[in-house]
Amino acid sequence: MKFWHYILIVFLCILPFVFLFYQARYSPKIEFLFPSLRGDWILHSAEKISGTVEFRRQFQLEDTPSKCTIKVWAMLQFSIVVNGVFIEEDSQRGQKNWKFTRSYNIAPLLQMGDNTIVIQVSNPEGPPALLVEGSTLKSLKGKIKLSSNRQTKSSGSTGLFHERLRETNIGWQASSAPHFNEWDAVVGTFEDESRLGEKKGPVQKSLRYPIYMMLFGAYLLFILLAVNPRGVFIDRNPVSRKNSVSNLPRLLCLAPYLVIILTILVINLHNTAIYSYKRSGFDWGGHVEYIKYMASKWRAPIATEGWEMFQPPCYYFISAVIYSLFGGEPAEPGSLKAVQIMGTISGVANACFAWLVLRKLFENNYLIQLLGFSVAAFLPMCFYMNPLISNEIFSGSIISLAICLLIQYGFEVRIKIRHAIVLGVVVGLALLSKYTALFIFLTAVTVLIIRVLISSSTRRREIAILAVFLTVVFTLSGWLYIRNLVKFHDPFIGNWDEKSGYHYEQHHGYRTLGFYLKFGSVFLHAPERSRWASFWDGKYGSMWMDTHGSFLRLSDEQTDLRGSIIIYLALLPSVGILLGFYQSLKSAFKSSRNNPYLALVMVSTLTIISLISFTMEVPFYSTIKAFFYLSLVPPIAVFAGKGLDTMCRNLGKFRFVVYANLIVLYSFIINLFWYRGT
Repeated sequence: MKFWHYILIVFLCILPFVFLFYQARYSPKIEFLFPSLRGDWILHSAEKISGTVEFRRQFQLEDTPSKCTIKVWAMLQFSIVVNGVFIEEDSQRGQKNWKFTRSYNIAPLLQMGDNTIVIQVSNPEGPPALLVEGSTLKSLKGKIKLSSNRQTKSSGSTGLFHERLRETNIGWQASSAPHFNEWDAVVGTFEDESRLGEKKGPVQKSLRYPIYMMLFGAYLLFILLAVNPRGVFIDRNPVSRKNSVSNLPRLLCLAPYLVIILTILVINLHNTAIYSYKRSGFDWGGHVEYIKYMASKWRAPIATEGWEMFQPPCYYFISAVIYSLFGGEPAEPGSLKAVQIMGTISGVANACFAWLVLRKLFENNYLIQLLGFSVAAFLPMCFYMNPLISNEIFSGSIISLAICLLIQYGFEVRIKIRHAIVLGVVVGLALLSKYTALFIFLTAVTVLIIRVLISSSTRRREIAILAVFLTVVFTLSGWLYIRNLVKFHDPFIGNWDEKSGYHYEQHHGYRTLGFYLKFGSVFLHAPERSRWASFWDGKYGSMWMDTHGSFLRLSDEQTDLRGSIIIYLALLPSVGILLGFYQSLKSAFKSSRNNPYLALVMVSTLTIISLISFTMEVPFYSTIKAFFYLSLVPPIAVFAGKGLDTMCRNLGKFRFVVYANLIVLYSFIINLFWYRGT
């Protein structure tokens, strides 16, 4: 590999995870409860969003120890009282990082007989949480008597602060402000909280559930055989099957694509026609307020002027033009329905951009094109988002267009100046539509810089292309980020930031390592529970089902049943996407200059890492939404096409099962997301 390949590996594979580790372990602004091998974080069983909680540990001693050192972590501020004696109050969040431990030797304050340790934890911006580690006291005896009826776990060993994994919650009680007079057993983080309780869906409630799970196990085995691990890790590069449609008329070859486009267009326009924008739970009021503001003042607002007004203005400017042309406020709701239609058309265009990328990369492979395009076209997150009044649809589409143009122009032998200008205009407009456009901008810059480094004979021209691109981008969008930087000292200000004048708290209010490592709950519980269970369950659930209920009525059993079936059937194309990503990642590090997989892998990796970081910074259930990935529809199509094609080749004559799985999946999606009103 060349030197720039090693730089790319570091940039793509190491630095993003170093950044996430820093956020989780050291940044005091990130409410991430870093795990300990000697204990477990505990919360009040009431799961308060914020406030003050007292944690109490009562025990008896036969003799006083000479030394008893405890280590305390608390989110965010705490004070300690041992047997009525105040030890220390840590309330200087700005001066001390709550993620660093505090150590105390409490032995001088312990006494024979009854002892009580009270640690009061306050957190104005999230749930008060506590982790205590300490030395085992062999002389501890007796059991803890709790004032509540909640049964307490038994540790099976004696100790004041247990050293065994996940046992520091044994024997602790909690009471909340202001009276601290009702004591309950504590709960471990992401363990006993009510939102993570058993929430069965229609499949799980069925008496045939064990049989269904056996069938699902067979389905998993089939997928494993389709992936064929040897084929994944060994470069076989088999000769592709002859294209059976190469001799067919061009119109006949295009027919499946035209049918798919017509199908999704009809479904989306039907949904938009009868779907009320007020049905959405995704801040429709803030988006409408922004559109009306733009239609009356025709200038970009600042973040302090409204709930959604931190958003870049491009979508809202176009919406304001349409809103005004169709009569404005006197013509409502017709004028806002026109805005909905604009969003829907841009959403359908997103799938078309994915098709163009597939045609560019796989010109001679009809099957990859069709498989990838069908997955992108029938993604449920597109169906339930397209009718909404929201900048998510438009911004996702224009970023997808930027990806499409980068694939079209960025890997040509000679980039034309006008192509650099067009690419710069679209990337600039993308940056004026959504902050996540930063990642297609960084990807495009990386691609153009690599061209400069490896093109010795045409280096001056490549530098000029890069300069033209940067000039166009900064001319169009630089003013917005400079303004934010000057006013708020943050180019990416949002309503989750107190500097915007807004602040809100939601459950869970914290993150843990397990939240980002677990996956599978979405198959074992009702779909809507997935947004609470883990990052990957939540993303998977909201990618293939409307788990937030903005479009579907989740209380309807038939809706839940069909949604659960979709989630099961979607596992095969999801594995295909992951397989295609892995194959593209290998291709990204090849030495060829004409390597568009570099761009697809880079923009996907940066976007996913940024959304993990965002859910750590804003640790609420409402941030677990797959439609934040709408800008990745073209990469998803490419990865799905490559992965599913590989699975079909591995299965040989059994490839028809893959086709049948996809057809049944798409049928259920069409049936469920044909809006019937709620």
